[in-house]
Amino acid sequence: MVLSEKDRLDKLHFYSEMFIKHKFKKINELTRTIDQKYHLELGQSLRDIRDLLAHVKGISYLILIFLLKI
Repeated sequence: MVLSEKDRLDKLHFYSEMFIKHKFKKINELTRTIDQKYHLELGQSLRDIRDLLAHVKGISYLILIFLLKI
């Protein structure tokens, strides 16, 4: 499924907020929590994040990497 630019930005915003809110959780723990909380297929949020990383370029990519390391 190909996302529109708006949908991609919405997902980027959602995951950025989740990383900030849960900055002490490891990525795999956080994505498992998101999958369970939002009734997603196990691993869906991790795939979403990987897809976002594949599409994000320049400064946005650097900001996302920074948020992932917090």
